[in-house]
Amino acid sequence: GMDAQMAAQIPKERTSEKVLHFSEEASLFENHQKEDVEEIISKEGRGIVIELHEPDNLTYTDLKNGMLIRQTEFMSRVFLIESELKTEKWKLTGKQLSILDYACQEAIAEVDGKDVHAWFTSQIAVGAGPGPYSQLPGLVLAVEVNDGDRTLMATSVDIKPLDKNVLKKPTKGKKVSPEEFETIVAEK
Repeated sequence: GMDAQMAAQIPKERTSEKVLHFSEEASLFENHQKEDVEEIISKEGRGIVIELHEPDNLTYTDLKNGMLIRQTEFMSRVFLIESELKTEKWKLTGKQLSILDYACQEAIAEVDGKDVHAWFTSQIAVGAGPGPYSQLPGLVLAVEVNDGDRTLMATSVDIKPLDKNVLKKPTKGKKVSPEEFETIVAEK
C-alpha cells in the first residue's frame, strides 16, 4: 500500500561484512568488527529513517568432531543451537572460476531445501566455509543460495597464524535444539 516514490527509496538488498577464521580443526564465522561501530547520517527536513541492526550471530564449526554451534539472535533474545554437522551430498560440476587469484571449482548441493552453489579452492586444503557451507576438499570462497537470494563472496584472504583465543565456541544464549528453535521462530 506504499506509494511508488517511497517504495523506490527502500533498499532491495542488504550487504554486510563477515569474517571466517579457520584452522584444520574448526572455523568461526562472525560479523566483521569495525572500528566505527555506528555511522550517523543527518539530514534536514522530513523523512523516514530505517535502521537495520546486524545481529551478533556466530557460527562455530567443529570440523574435527562434526559439530555445528550457532549463536543466533532472534527478536532480542539470544539462542545457542548445537547440532551435528550435516554431511551434504556435494556434486562437483567441473566448472572453474578464479576468485582472488585462487583456482576454484564449483560444487552444488541441496542444503535445507535450497539450491546451493559453492566455489572452493583446493589451494587452501581446509574443508571450512562460511556458516554451514563446508566439508569440501578446500576452502569455500563463494556461495550462492537459490539463484542469488543470498550470496557470500570472499573479498580477501589473509593466511596467517591464528591466536588460539579466536576460535572459541559460542557460549551465550539459551540452549535449544534446532527443532526447538524452528518452533520458536514459527510461533513468533
